[in-house]
Amino acid sequence: MPASESNFLKEFRRAIGRRCNLMEFVRKFSASEGLLDEIEVYERAFQASANPLVQHAFILKKDREQDRKLLDIFSNCGLDPNRPAHWRALVDAFVEVGFKPAGAKKKWSDEAYVDLYCDVQEIKSEHPEAGSDSEIARLLRTKKVFKDRYSKFKPDYLRHRVAEALARRDEFSVFEDRDRVAQMLAAESGRDVEFVNRILEEFLQGRANRKLWTPS
Repeated sequence: MPASESNFLKEFRRAIGRRCNLMEFVRKFSASEGLLDEIEVYERAFQASANPLVQHAFILKKDREQDRKLLDIFSNCGLDPNRPAHWRALVDAFVEVGFKPAGAKKKWSDEAYVDLYCDVQEIKSEHPEAGSDSEIARLLRTKKVFKDRYSKFKPDYLRHRVAEALARRDEFSVFEDRDRVAQMLAAESGRDVEFVNRILEEFLQGRANRKLWTPS
């Protein structure tokens, strides 16, 4: 992988991260509630499979050049090629990032605000000294990785968009399939959907701990 990441790779990692975070939550919640983790069951069956088709299609070997490239991608994206769910995350992320409509968005849709929110979080991580919306907007307009997307906007206009994205942080800081997954886990565990949603939000924001798994 190149030392300097392309915009595509940054978006690709982000898309993979959202999916892997959700899978990890399902695994932990299932374990805490004594539920069957279907992903884990499927992965164990995959790893034990002696099917030649499975071996040929999904088992990567370092002595094959094309496999080495795939292994490099898995490694650099924090994925495990022995996990079928990680193959699916890789393919889904590639489709999401590689086949989205070309050209600038014509309006600030929810999707546009999600993208902006993620970019703002990246700016804040790399530049913790950027404490104001104006400074964040300036960095979005001038940093190489972001300026293709944001330099066309006037500073004051982008500052207002940054402020709105941050004001909607609770809406955008969780995985897009939150409601579907929360409803599924609530039905399986007998928990309230609101409770599962709260734990999922906490988990994806990096604040969940064991105490959160039981009602207060």
